[in-house]
Amino acid sequence: MSDAVVAVEVKLVAVPLERPITLSRGTITEREYALLRVRTESGLEGAAIGYTRGLPLRQRLNELAPRLLGGDSAARLEGADVRAASLVDIALWDVAARRAELPLWRLLGGAKPRVPILAVGGYFLEQRTVEDVEDELRGLAEQGYRHLKVHAHEPELVSRLRAAVPDGVDFSVDADMCWRDLDEASEACRRLEGLGLAFIEDPFPPDLPHLTRALAEAVETPIAAGEDAAGRAALLELAAAADVLRVDATASGGIDAAVAAAEAADGKPVMTHAFVELHGQLAGGLDAISLTETIPYDSGANPVDVLLAETQGVEDGQLVLSELPGHGLAFDWDAVARFSRTTDIHDIERRN
Repeated sequence: MSDAVVAVEVKLVAVPLERPITLSRGTITEREYALLRVRTESGLEGAAIGYTRGLPLRQRLNELAPRLLGGDSAARLEGADVRAASLVDIALWDVAARRAELPLWRLLGGAKPRVPILAVGGYFLEQRTVEDVEDELRGLAEQGYRHLKVHAHEPELVSRLRAAVPDGVDFSVDADMCWRDLDEASEACRRLEGLGLAFIEDPFPPDLPHLTRALAEAVETPIAAGEDAAGRAALLELAAAADVLRVDATASGGIDAAVAAAEAADGKPVMTHAFVELHGQLAGGLDAISLTETIPYDSGANPVDVLLAETQGVEDGQLVLSELPGHGLAFDWDAVARFSRTTDIHDIERRN
């Protein structure tokens, strides 16, 4: 049944952080998001959110909006900016799930109602003692998380943090694309071997899959990549190059691209990145995705929860998936308005 899109809303939203986050790629003082909401002729709404990453995502969404108006909400856009098209795809999947009166994870196949979580700790590392981070990791393990990760790659620090993690809990590190070439990355990764890391993430930018592949072949510790791949083709290339595939539907082409890459991973471990309410549903829908990642909201590093009316439950380190129709992100639109910098509205009446 045709159900034309009759209104599109684009918001630029910024939520300040309690304190700055310093990564190898720079310092973050706020989380800036682009948020898209569509409404169809039948009154159904769908929404999506994504990091801007310093890109003109609001502009790209506003360029796409007129192409959505009057179109069937089941349509997919070709040739558009990848991150903008990703949010359109996600919003339309939200509409589809609501029309079917199903949560997205059931619409995608309903593989599992609970998904193990990879919890990311150690933020604000340069402002804290190592002992404090060790306590944080032990605390996450005591809460039931069996998969932990930190942004670190220095051997002495990683060794100390690994020793703080109890037996039976996987521990991984994110290198934040800090290495310049294969020789430097290979040497650094070999210095981490023997620590029993589950994986080393993002040794290189996503547009260098040949280096990711070469590193994965050169070292024993699994190499993970994929979350910032610029589109379906790039994500599929990283799925072949890395030992562990990380997918982010908000960055690489939407739900459709994430599903295609997960299924093409050919038995390799696959996990999701960020926006756990959304990506947990993606993981719950597919057997191919084994983990969903989150930065715990009480860490102060992931304030997206202030934009939500509710968050999905966590029990013993697993995300308990909602049975409500939609993709899992339940926005508090009053809160969204408070943190919005700009709002752009496109509708059929104004276009005509």
